[in-house]
Amino acid sequence: MFNLFNKSKSNTSKIVFLGSSSVGKTSILRKVNGQAFMAGYTETLGINYSTTRLPQMGEVIIKSLFYDISGKIATDSNKRKKLLIDVDCIIFVFDLTRYESFLQISRMINEIQTDVLKNKIPVVILGNKSDLDNREVYDNEVEDLIKYLQSDKNTKFSIVEYIETSAKTGSNIEIFLPKLSNLIISERKK
Repeated sequence: MFNLFNKSKSNTSKIVFLGSSSVGKTSILRKVNGQAFMAGYTETLGINYSTTRLPQMGEVIIKSLFYDISGKIATDSNKRKKLLIDVDCIIFVFDLTRYESFLQISRMINEIQTDVLKNKIPVVILGNKSDLDNREVYDNEVEDLIKYLQSDKNTKFSIVEYIETSAKTGSNIEIFLPKLSNLIISERKK
């Protein structure tokens, strides 16, 4: 098996999910881990961890440690700083039916770039709840955010991907995981 990871980094990637409360971070991770969607909302208290093997890309195998951060911790910049030490990828999640959740990830992105990250890392932005009709966030708004991040010469994000998902139906979860594998592999080759 090909070892893309050097001795200073293990073959396990630290991936942190950030977003406001009730955007679907836990539900997305349940789908990633092959579990069923649970109706009703139970707030994450603190941090949930899960380990999974991402889809194999060629001969490269990536084991990932996912950190599901409660919305309260995710929006607290001091606590968030500690959690982002040695992170390999950040996944920002917002609710397509709540514009405020999109504004919140925009604020987090700006804070993280200025205060936290030392090295460039890949970022995935997930617009969740695509199965619902009462959309408040549209593609052009997300595209504007991505263009801004890609044009900023001081950005700490090396690659930015956007995917709309539904944790309820599982829509695009199957697309999200291979893209995540590719992003991590691309970054490690640099």
